[in-house]
Amino acid sequence: MEIVKVENLRKIYRQDDLEIQALSGINLSLESGEFTVVAGPSGSGKSTLLHLIGGLDRPTEGRILLGGEDITRLGKGRLSQLRLSKIGFIFQSYNLIPVLTAYENAEFILLLQGMPYQKRRQHVMELLEEVGLKGLESRRPYEMSGGQQQRVAVARALASNPDLVLADEPTANLDSKTGLALIDMMLDMNKTRGVTFLISTHDTRVMDKARRVILLKDGQISSDVRVGESLAQNNTSP
Repeated sequence: MEIVKVENLRKIYRQDDLEIQALSGINLSLESGEFTVVAGPSGSGKSTLLHLIGGLDRPTEGRILLGGEDITRLGKGRLSQLRLSKIGFIFQSYNLIPVLTAYENAEFILLLQGMPYQKRRQHVMELLEEVGLKGLESRRPYEMSGGQQQRVAVARALASNPDLVLADEPTANLDSKTGLALIDMMLDMNKTRGVTFLISTHDTRVMDKARRVILLKDGQISSDVRVGESLAQNNTSP
C-alpha cells in the first residue's frame, strides 16, 4: 500500500534578492513498511524533504500525498491533527522537553490525544522497555546519555502508533557504536510493528542498514536503489 507520494516537489527559499533552490522536481513514493534512507551531502535537501513530507514546511510547488490526502492543501489545524496521529518525528538534537522525565516525554503526545491514564501508562511503559530504557523512566534528559535521550525520542515518535516515522539525522550526535545500535533497534521496530521509516543521513554505516537508499544531489534525486539492485539500473540522472 502506498503511504507517501511526492509529485514534482520544489522548494525555494528567498532572502532579500537571493533565491536558494533546496529541492527541484522531486518525485518518489513510499510503500507501507519500507525502511528507506535519504542520503547526500550537507545542503543536498535531505532535511528539507523530510520537513515537507512531515508538514513542518510547505513546498513552493508540487504535491505531497499522505495516505492519499494532499497535505499541501491542508490548513494548520488539519496538519497538526495529522502530525499528532499519523507521523512520528525523530530529530538530530532529540528535541526532548528538558523538565519532563523520560516517561513524561514519551507520554506527552498521548496526553494531547486524550488517551485514558491506565491505557496510556501501560503503553508508555511497554514502549520504554522495548527501547531499552526500563528502570530509567524517571530520569530527565540531562541525566541520560545522548543514546538514551534518542531512545526516548524513538519511544515518543512511536507512541501514537503512526503510519510514518521521519528521522532527520538521528545518529549525527551519537558515537558509532551507539548510533548503529539505535538504527538496529529501529529496524527491529520496523519488522515487528510494520512502521514505515524514512531516515535522512550522510552516514554510510546507516545507509548500509537500509533496504532502500535515495541519493540527493543539489536538490534532485540522483539515484534510487533498493537492496539487491544495482546503482546503474536505478540512476535517474544523465
